Amino acid sequence: MYLERHNRNTLTQTLYRALLYDPHIVTRYNERDDNLMLITYFKNPPGRVLRRKWSAEWRVLPNLESWINYFKPNENNLKNEFYYDIDYQNIGNFHERTKVMYPTDNSLIMATRYQVGEVERLRYKIVKEGVVFGMLDG
Repeated sequence: MYLERHNRNTLTQTLYRALLYDPHIVTRYNERDDNLMLITYFKNPPGRVLRRKWSAEWRVLPNLESWINYFKPNENNLKNEFYYDIDYQNIGNFHERTKVMYPTDNSLIMATRYQVGEVERLRYKIVKEGVVFGMLDG
């Protein structure tokens, strides 16, 4: 087992460097010793490509098509206590699809596609040796 102890400054710097590469994070709190265990790790799948998808809950009144696509299969959308009075065509649902690529030169390339209603945006982020390059298609 590998264990590191940090003061506030070195912990902040170490986490910042790790979070640049979009790691998976696992935390556990130990009540007995009053400490937090924090694990960051990276999946490096075969083919060196990882895909993720995220969708937000629906917050505007839907039309029939949106009801069938988003409300019927997802009970969380029905449990919303409030809805915004905004045209669903302007907002709709929020989606994010990310493709994470791990080239052999120890860099990271993230291609993220955002969809808000009918509008799509692309964002590319490249991290190499702690330097971040990015581009937003808009």
